[in-house]
Amino acid sequence: MIKGLFVLLEESFYDYAVEAGLLPDSTLRSLMEHTLDKLWDNAQNLRFRAHGSTTLLEDYQGFLNFVKGSATPLQLVVLK
Repeated sequence: MIKGLFVLLEESFYDYAVEAGLLPDSTLRSLMEHTLDKLWDNAQNLRFRAHGSTTLLEDYQGFLNFVKGSATPLQLVVLK
């Protein structure tokens, strides 16, 4: 969903501004394209890290449920 919104925003505003001649300076356009690429890379990195965190949390919860389900009461006391 975010990718679609980013593409829509990029295509609608940036391309329109270039086609309309609102960004005549090629250095400025190059800088803006570089900045957009950098923001996209940062968003992808954050998305990957957030997904990894969620997966790690789910794995940890699954491990705790397994330990609690298979351990005897005495083993649970030792684990605490």
